[in-house]
Order: sequence, then C-alpha cells, then structure tokens
Amino acid sequence: MAETSLFRNEPNQVKLAAGDYLFRAGDEAEHMYAVIEGEVEIVRDGNVVELRPENTIFGELAMIDPDYHHTRAADARARTDCVLAEIDRTRFLYVLRTNGPFAIALMNHLAERIRRGW
Repeated sequence: MAETSLFRNEPNQVKLAAGDYLFRAGDEAEHMYAVIEGEVEIVRDGNVVELRPENTIFGELAMIDPDYHHTRAADARARTDCVLAEIDRTRFLYVLRTNGPFAIALMNHLAERIRRGW
C-alpha cells in the first residue's frame, strides 16, 4: 500500500527505537499509523503476525467504526528505528473521501487480512 506517501508530512509524528512498543493489545485505539521510516511488527499472543514496512499503514480498524469502543487487538513493536505518522479519524476520513486510490488500497488490505483469518 504505497499511498502512505500522503501522510509523509503529517504534523503528528512518533519516533520509536527498535524494540519499543507503540501500543499493546487492550490499549485504547484512537489513531492509525503510517510507517514513514523503518518497520513495525504486529504481535498477537507473542507471535509476529504481520510486518508493516515503510509506506504501509496499521491500526486502521480504529478509524472505520465510530460507534464501537475500540481497543487494540495486538501489540505494535518497532522492529527497527521508526518514524510513524499518527493519523486521527478526521484526517483519515478526509483522505478516504478525497483519494480514491487510497480507499481502494485500504479495501484490498482489509480483504487480504480477512482471507488470512486475521
């Protein structure tokens, strides 16, 4: 999903050192993230279930359903030193409405996760 270049200049950026956790399963979920630099591991029950390299997003489910009280289903841990763009729901919805390729890439990403059973 290369459309994360849309988020490269976001004002809210998070820097993590390799091994740092951004969030853990059960934490409140109010943002999604775009990987600007580095690589993030998504860890569930102690197992790495997904790697999110540069130009990908994660945590997007927190943005999709506004009526559901969201908590994280997995941990997010920096595999390498990282720079992440932190995206709130207002920004997410704006990009979704104004950028068709991003919307399609997001749907493809979600469909892939469903097929994998995660």
